[in-house]
Amino acid sequence: MKFKITTKLREGIKDIQGDTMSLNLNANGWQVEDMKVG
Repeated sequence: MKFKITTKLREGIKDIQGDTMSLNLNANGWQVEDMKVG
């Protein structure tokens, strides 16, 4: 099963927070294959 996550980040939020979010999801058992930020 694959998950695709699309998020809209507010101005001022750094890309590293998106990476951290992906790592947290993976740690929680959610295998994130592709995360798009835009």
